Amino acid sequence: MLSSIKLKLSILYSLALLFSLAIYGALAYFYMRKNLLDGLDNSLKSEIKWIKDAVEPKISNFEIMANELEEEQVADSTLEDEIWDMIYEHSLLSAKKQFIQIRDKNGKEIYRSLSLGQLDLPLDSVKETNQIFLFTVDKFNSHKIRLAVLKSEYLQLGVAYPIDEIDHALANLFRILVLLIPVALLISIVGGIFLAGRSLKPVDDIVKTAREITAGNLSRRIPEPRSNDEIARLIKTLNDMIDRLEKSFERMKQFSADVSHEFKTPLTIIRGEIELALSGNKRANELKKTLVNILDEVVRLSNMVDDLLTLYKSDVGQIKFDFKEIELDVLLKDLLDDVAVLAEGSGVKIKVGKLEKAVVSGDEMRLKQLFLNLIDNAIKYNKIGGEVLISVENKNGFVEVSISDTGIGIPDEEINLIFERFYRVDKARSRGGVGLGLSIAKWIVESHNGKIEVESKLGQGSKFKVILPSVEK
Repeated sequence: MLSSIKLKLSILYSLALLFSLAIYGALAYFYMRKNLLDGLDNSLKSEIKWIKDAVEPKISNFEIMANELEEEQVADSTLEDEIWDMIYEHSLLSAKKQFIQIRDKNGKEIYRSLSLGQLDLPLDSVKETNQIFLFTVDKFNSHKIRLAVLKSEYLQLGVAYPIDEIDHALANLFRILVLLIPVALLISIVGGIFLAGRSLKPVDDIVKTAREITAGNLSRRIPEPRSNDEIARLIKTLNDMIDRLEKSFERMKQFSADVSHEFKTPLTIIRGEIELALSGNKRANELKKTLVNILDEVVRLSNMVDDLLTLYKSDVGQIKFDFKEIELDVLLKDLLDDVAVLAEGSGVKIKVGKLEKAVVSGDEMRLKQLFLNLIDNAIKYNKIGGEVLISVENKNGFVEVSISDTGIGIPDEEINLIFERFYRVDKARSRGGVGLGLSIAKWIVESHNGKIEVESKLGQGSKFKVILPSVEK
């Protein structure tokens, strides 16, 4: 089983090259064979036409003279001599290679080339007249010949040429191709392995560096080449992924620290209150106050666990939404009564801007949770004497709910991070929470096919906009 990509690429490349060379070799072989045979056929046609044009008038004239003189034998002898001299001189340069045979219309031989010896060309195999026929004779006096035959009104004419030289040239070409293809294939295999090795070396570097990257050492990065090829893009993608992993691990560490801190504080308070209660010497009103403090801390712990459980269930798809038509303006008016006390205790004023009648399809409980989270954040991260402005507007088939505050604001570089889980702008944790509220808010909005946007200026406040599809009445 081939386990090396380098070897697989080399084999595939070599097979493709072998296939290409085989096709090229076959095409070259048959192209050369066709050209050589076509050239020979054209030469034979030219030769046979020349002989016909030269000999036929003489035969015609001699027949007329023989009829007039009634000296046929003399005429034939003189005719043969003239034809022999004429053709011999014409074919002198290739007399040993050409085979020429001429008969009159009665089948009597007028001329034969010396190269024929006692052999006859198969002129009788052609019956049609005034057409040149070309065919190959495989065995003719130990030769393979290409034969052109023409029958006319006055003569039967055959011109042949051995094609041994053509076969020899084609055989040489075949041997060269048979030798060159394996050599080229071997070179391609070696070259393919070398080139594949060079091309895949960055992959080995990636593997080596990736093995050195662990949960405790996520600061390492794979060196990025200057090129912009596939390997470079892969390395950049992996480095981006490692960046996200590092940030995720950092947030997890921060989350663990936050959760530990948030759990430790109420648990410490609860423990202290219980120990004081058990120490005795407590009046009824003091015990009641102790129990109230314990209850507050238990509620705080319960809310924290609920948030974590909500996010977990959202990840695994265990939360189902009860969608129905919700009047957002009415829902927000009801929420204002709940948050008024909280705002007053924090020294923050709640103001209502434009509150248009707006209907959406949604889960009432989750929408309340969404807007409570956002309003709670607007109060929590505000300043004493600050304001929270809430408005509802219909815009182009959508409902836009905006919640703005005059609080501490969010740094520009952190705006894209605030919806990530466990992320907190307040690193000192002075305002409580573990950085889950906005993650839950974003999940609720997206589950309603909406989107949430934020605008903020550091030190001047923030504005959150929830945009949901409206239901036309």
